[in-house]
Amino acid sequence: MNKFNCIDKHGHTREFNYSVDKDLSQDKWTFRVYNIPPLQSGDFFEISVEQINNQEVRIIMMNNYGIPEYSGAGISDYMIPEISQVLGAVVVSSSNLHPSGGVYRTPDATKVWERLKANGKAVYDSKNDVYKQA
Repeated sequence: MNKFNCIDKHGHTREFNYSVDKDLSQDKWTFRVYNIPPLQSGDFFEISVEQINNQEVRIIMMNNYGIPEYSGAGISDYMIPEISQVLGAVVVSSSNLHPSGGVYRTPDATKVWERLKANGKAVYDSKNDVYKQA
């Protein structure tokens, strides 16, 4: 487990751990974030990415599962650059231009990327409707 701190939407420092698993049959990784101390329910925050080329991975799922301890906790803001560092690739969003095959970006994911963009940590490619880690 990898320990890290985040600043939540109320300005409080929060501690978490994360683990990463690679799907051996695909170029797909799943990062699971756990509260410190762990929740009795065993619930977690999850981000999955897939490799789309030699330099980039795309977020295919980002979900707090409605768990209050993971909502507004700053986890996405920390994990996107962390995933880039761990995998040695630039993290990009999904696009909504041609939502097919399960590839699309939710409104909540767009909020995350817009916040990163406002903080200079992401750029937006309007032609392709894709955010890219800066």
